[in-house]
Amino acid sequence: MSNALEKICNDRIAFYSDLKKSIPIEKVEERATAAPLARDFVKQLEKYSNNGYALIAEIKKASPSAGPIRPDLKPEQIAK
Repeated sequence: MSNALEKICNDRIAFYSDLKKSIPIEKVEERATAAPLARDFVKQLEKYSNNGYALIAEIKKASPSAGPIRPDLKPEQIAK
């Protein structure tokens, strides 16, 4: 794993470790129970598909491990 990814992973591990200590499990369970139900992923794709096809795409300007991929990226132009 690259140094950048290791740092990100270690930071997240430390963050969630501290978070676990600061919020009682009962509070987490209470919040989870009160949270709205997740939407059905397939139904959402079908709902917004006009012609029987739906697309989920990801574009990246940079990567923690590879650095800049496409520094001149303009997502709004690609989306058109």
